[in-house]
Amino acid sequence: MFKHAIVVFTNLDVWKDRFKDDNGQEPDDHRYVRTLPQDSMNLLKKCGGRYVLFDNKCTGDEMEKQLRNLLDEIAKMIALNKEEVYTEEMMTDRKDQENDMSLRQGNDWIIKTGFSAGICAAVGFFTNQEIRIILLGPSGSGKSRTGNNLGKLTPAFKVGNRGRPVTVNCESATVERFGKRLRIIDTPGIWGDEKEKKELLNEIIKSLQMACEGPHVFLLVVEMGRAVEILLRYQYLFGEKMFKYSIVLFTNFDVWRDRSKDDNDQDPDVHQYLINLPKDAKDILNKCSWRYAVLDNRSIGEDMEGHLRNLMEKIKDLVTENNEEFYTEEKIENYTREKNEKSTEQHDSSPRRKIKG
Repeated sequence: MFKHAIVVFTNLDVWKDRFKDDNGQEPDDHRYVRTLPQDSMNLLKKCGGRYVLFDNKCTGDEMEKQLRNLLDEIAKMIALNKEEVYTEEMMTDRKDQENDMSLRQGNDWIIKTGFSAGICAAVGFFTNQEIRIILLGPSGSGKSRTGNNLGKLTPAFKVGNRGRPVTVNCESATVERFGKRLRIIDTPGIWGDEKEKKELLNEIIKSLQMACEGPHVFLLVVEMGRAVEILLRYQYLFGEKMFKYSIVLFTNFDVWRDRSKDDNDQDPDVHQYLINLPKDAKDILNKCSWRYAVLDNRSIGEDMEGHLRNLMEKIKDLVTENNEEFYTEEKIENYTREKNEKSTEQHDSSPRRKIKG
């Protein structure tokens, strides 16, 4: 069927409005297509790279121009196919279609087909592809507040004060936001004595089950000015490979900025702050390929939305970079097995004290 197919991306107008930059500039029309995930790009390749963008708000001459462009693409395809039409005989076995990865993205693609010289696949710019995000970080770092802001959650995750944390169990919420379905999972911070820490670590592991197949992103939340190295303890839970799916989020930028102003009342430089971090903290950022975002917790309205859009862009970029692959419990099992094997090797190779007879 793809020999006779053109992809039509609709709602270009909505996408442009939602993804304007801080200066009110609209994104490039074709940027969306260039940043599609691998499975979607594969579908476009099967269609010979044929696609058209549609602005639904257009009227009059502008709409006519778009329709003429679409008809031109259809005419080119008909000529390329030497006026051959798609027939029922060309239909492959239905089971083969269901096994085709590109046709199983039911939540991502709305496909309208017809038995004619040209088949147009009408695709909305905003898919329902789910992105699963697990919030990790020490108590009081702002995980719950970040989850609430990112998802505009109502009812929201409970937020505590500087005293004893209120999040003691993993919680999840699913929302439509920034053109995606987000599943946001809040986790307890690590605090208290060793027994409490062990219980909380076991609770945090449950976040993987709440992420169904597995999370696309670990959001490692830590306050500006606080020890970043504390995030390393999550490696003992999820293994080294977790950092392939991780972004470090620095919260309370506003508090840090006010506290760190110089004698001339000049705001401090974030990049200088990162450069001056201790080695262990830089190691974490290196493991995350220096993916990080900064959140000003005092921001409201459009300022806060600007911060969140920036964070969401980084999340989407990471998901695309990983070809929509997500972290799985299998990776924990592999990490645990490798760690045990390494421990056994070290034990076997350690010098043994000779026992005198």
